[in-house]
Amino acid sequence: MKNCTNCESWKIPRGFQQPSSYAATSEKLAKSLSASKLVLLSSDNFEGKEASSEIWPKVSVYGTFKCSACDQLFTLSVDVEACRGGFRANNT
Repeated sequence: MKNCTNCESWKIPRGFQQPSSYAATSEKLAKSLSASKLVLLSSDNFEGKEASSEIWPKVSVYGTFKCSACDQLFTLSVDVEACRGGFRANNT
């Protein structure tokens, strides 16, 4: 996998054990979308900057993102029944 300055920091997997870690990642993703560094390909309930750092979303969240420079794919998921989730780069 080549290094891409556009998405290199997103290639480190993130696990969510607390709503605050999901909310922080969700807000950073929203900023990357606004800066056109990432593209949202599909979304089920992605909250972006609206994510709460205090409580989990009411419904599960899933999103697929793509780097606008190198086309690397990423997955965001939150399982509200298990109270956990994560963000990771998809293997290509």
